[in-house]
Amino acid sequence: MSIHKWLVGFALAVVMIAALMINAYLFSARSFQFNLAQVAPGSNGILVMDTLDSVRSQIDQYQSDTAGSRGDAIRYEGEVNTLTAQINELQTRINATMMQLAQEVATLEGVLSRNEGAQPAASLTAEELEVRAASLIETPGLPAAQSASASSIGQTTQQLRALQDDLQNKRNELSTAQYNYRRVGGIVADADNRIIALKQTVVTEYDDFDRVVAEADSLRRTSPAGIGAALVAAHPAFTSTLLVLVMGALGAILYLFPAYMTRANPVTFAEIIMRMLFGMVSALAFYIVANAAIAGIAFVPGQSEAANNAALLNPFTVGLVGIIAGIMADDIAKWIQRRGTEILGGNTGGAARASVASDPDAGIVNPHGGPPPV
Repeated sequence: MSIHKWLVGFALAVVMIAALMINAYLFSARSFQFNLAQVAPGSNGILVMDTLDSVRSQIDQYQSDTAGSRGDAIRYEGEVNTLTAQINELQTRINATMMQLAQEVATLEGVLSRNEGAQPAASLTAEELEVRAASLIETPGLPAAQSASASSIGQTTQQLRALQDDLQNKRNELSTAQYNYRRVGGIVADADNRIIALKQTVVTEYDDFDRVVAEADSLRRTSPAGIGAALVAAHPAFTSTLLVLVMGALGAILYLFPAYMTRANPVTFAEIIMRMLFGMVSALAFYIVANAAIAGIAFVPGQSEAANNAALLNPFTVGLVGIIAGIMADDIAKWIQRRGTEILGGNTGGAARASVASDPDAGIVNPHGGPPPV
């Protein structure tokens, strides 16, 4: 192998690696814009990283300023839940104690034949039940058995009063805890509303904000010197055009590799440069001509035709068009020339076919030395 051929091969490899790296940055940025346009149509896929950092800084500040209130809200919420459970338990014990007291009162009244025709003890309120119990306890000259029953009624009455006092105290504590919870909850809710409003300046659905932040951080980590940040801040039409151009250059390099391996006359440095430029121009021309078709292929369900703009063009579709146009630059150029001639200068397809018929090899000659069609 000659030094010249080795240098040309080395140059092709270097150019290929460079094109792949540039394409990786472009494709990741364009993919980010495409995904952002899905979750936040109003952004048109454009995100300024400085704006995102400013929003994140303000959100962090709000969260820092309300950290104490958030802790208090959690504590007061726990107190409210605990007191509510205690109140429910006390109410259950009070109901059980009232039933026991009503039964004791009714039993002693039955023995003493008192309050016949009066309202049943079981249907009395706690205050009425205590009045009835007190009248039984204060009855003079009770026999020993009835006196023990009256003493038991007195103990049950005292137990009921103690439970009622505990219930009232717990209710007061619950009222205080609820007030404190509402007070700090209002501070937290106001901060949360401000945070939501900040997130909605980036994405319409604020629940997607953390996802956008995570993807933006990932893009910046894999894009040195702020390349990714600069690309996602550019218009999607610009990044799509760059992607098509780089893919066209990549397709041209793929076209030249077989020629380098199989062609008798060596590939030159000038040919590499010119073929890359030709592939880029052909890819851009084909992208412009086929843009309407691409928009139809990449149409997003649920979006109106008016919204089906550059931000919603699938980067895979754009890349596919670029690389195919770069590889097939000769055929694309001829196809565009024929279409333009038919539109502007009349149908010359018959003359072209006659030219091919007069020279059968004209349709299969590869002017750039690549492998012939099979």
